[in-house]
Parts: sequence; structure tokens; C-alpha cells
Amino acid sequence: MNTVVELTPLVWSGSYHGGADGGYGAEERDGYYDYADAIPLLFTTLDRLQTSGPRTAVWWRCGHGQWETLPDALANPDDHDAWYARDEQRRRQRDEEREQQHQEWAAERERWAEEPDPEPEPALEAFAV
Repeated sequence: MNTVVELTPLVWSGSYHGGADGGYGAEERDGYYDYADAIPLLFTTLDRLQTSGPRTAVWWRCGHGQWETLPDALANPDDHDAWYARDEQRRRQRDEEREQQHQEWAAERERWAEEPDPEPEPALEAFAV
């Protein structure tokens, strides 16, 4: 298994897309892997299949680094859809922060509008000599 994993990363690994701009308002680097041309390469052992059955975490997908169920092994947790979900979450969080800021500003303006204007200071009389 290790030899196959080491010799075949071009077959099963996706190509990374991303950069310094992680998406909507992202300060951190974020991106995704495109698996359009990748082939998911899965391993298991006969012993694991006989002991636990094919519906349990007996599948090892190259690049995932752990034993998984078949649906999890076939999923791409770092693909475009996952990046898009993270980007949408960042957008919603930024919009919520912006809305909260607007509400705070509106409350501050309302408070200022309710405060009475300060009394004007009396004009200084011209000095008489």
C-alpha cells in the first residue's frame, strides 16, 4: 500500500486552487482541491472486510490518512464545495458583523439626538478701557 501511495500521487491527488485571498473577506490563505481529473484510490484488507464488513471504517483512501467508511472515503472534504461553504460562512459572518455595527451606530445617533443641545456660552464683552 505504501509503495502504491508513494508512486501514484498524480493519479489520486487533486490540483490546489487558491492563494493569499482566501475568498470573501478572508484574511487567511484558503483554497480548495479540484479532483476533476483525480481517481480516488482506495485500499482495504480482506481481514478488515471479514471482521467488520464493508459498511464500516475499513477503507483507506490515498490522501485522507485514516480508515473511513466508503461514503467518507469517496468524499472530498477539501474540494470546491467545501471551500464555497467556508466562503459563504465568512460572508454571513461579515454581514452579521456589519449589521451589528450599523445597529450600534443607529443607537448612538439616536442617543445623540435625544441629548439636549448644550447652552451656548455667553459672548465675551469687549474690554472697555
